[in-house]
Amino acid sequence: AADRRGAGRAAGGGGRVRLVPHDQYCFGTLYFTGSDTLNKRMRAKAQELGYKLNEYSLMKGDDALPAASEEDVFKHLGMEYLAPADRNI
Repeated sequence: AADRRGAGRAAGGGGRVRLVPHDQYCFGTLYFTGSDTLNKRMRAKAQELGYKLNEYSLMKGDDALPAASEEDVFKHLGMEYLAPADRNI
């Protein structure tokens, strides 16, 4: 029987591949390139504003807020944009 524990891992076991729909790309990249601390800060800020932020969308009630880029997500939250290299906070 095949061992499935490595399913989804890149050759050598160094990472994972995750496919996301194009309209969710900026949320996924923020979630997966941000540090845990940044992700928690952004989700807390979203909650303060009455939003819900996750790796799929930024929601206000039942409505998804439009975001074509990571910069758009930071703007919705009233936060200064951080490039991926600056997200290890």
